[in-house]
Amino acid sequence: MLSNDAAILVVDDAVTMRALIKDYLKKMGYSNIFEARNVEEATQTFERLESQGVRLEFVFADMNMPGGTGIDFLKKIRALPQGKNLPFVMITTEGEMNTVTEAVMNGVSGYLLKPVTQPALMEKMVEAYKKHHQEKL
Repeated sequence: MLSNDAAILVVDDAVTMRALIKDYLKKMGYSNIFEARNVEEATQTFERLESQGVRLEFVFADMNMPGGTGIDFLKKIRALPQGKNLPFVMITTEGEMNTVTEAVMNGVSGYLLKPVTQPALMEKMVEAYKKHHQEKL
């Protein structure tokens, strides 16, 4: 699985959702967590980290945000060589399930339904990691 110092990006326009996911990740032992409020900020964070030699190892992104969707960010990430195998979990509501198909077609690793719980978050992390690393945990 991911090491405790793995760089993880949480993208969501809702500060409470970012804080909740960050709190869950910290309780799971992760400490290198970055946040972004939208696709533009997420892209800038990704590029800044890459320029500093920090490779993101996991992304959680909300489906719907002002100025772009999680799918928009997913497409940008998957178009980059370093983003091809990056575990990427989309956070969505049941009402957005029709867009999950589009996310799958664009290479999403998995999706997490709101309201997010720590056990569900952990389960999706393991599934997404396995999908991209093809190893038993």
